Amino acid sequence: MYKKIIIQLFLLLTLLTIATFVFFFYFKEKEILKENNIQMQKITELKINEETASLMKNMNYSFSDLNGNNYEILSEFGKVDINDPDKIFMTNVLATIYLKNESPIKIVSKFANYNKNDHETKFFENVKIMYKIHKATSQNLNLSFKSNLVTMYNKIIYTKPDTKLFADQLQIDLLTKNSKIFMNNKFEKIKIINKK
Repeated sequence: MYKKIIIQLFLLLTLLTIATFVFFFYFKEKEILKENNIQMQKITELKINEETASLMKNMNYSFSDLNGNNYEILSEFGKVDINDPDKIFMTNVLATIYLKNESPIKIVSKFANYNKNDHETKFFENVKIMYKIHKATSQNLNLSFKSNLVTMYNKIIYTKPDTKLFADQLQIDLLTKNSKIFMNNKFEKIKIINKK
């Protein structure tokens, strides 16, 4: 009978030892992983803060001028310039100019540099501008409210129904709504393709 009790105690002690070992090993490893996660998160936050000052998601700025025109710019991400907090580098950008008594002008680009002080904006990479039936694409577009001018340049392709045009620059006056398209070299000609 004593043999049976000793074997049962031995098995019980073995089972308790294994359970204790597994318990401490499992929770200790989980605790180490948790500490490593916290350290990695702190390093990532520090890196973002040091490099970008502040990284923001879903940015939205808007303003109205004295003539009753409105401007709105949205971006998926924005990074404030460390040296100049008025300057913001934006990614995946959509801007809309709501002209008084006119259809809106929409601008889309991969990136933009926006100055929230004077609203001057430089769009670049895969830039598209749309106004009524008119569409144009390029690599760069500057929007200036000081001069009330939109200047598009660098591989412009302008399209409207039945017409496709290739040029170096496109300028739109925001006050008169007049536009002009031209080549940088006066000896080069604008290429026009009519589909009619």
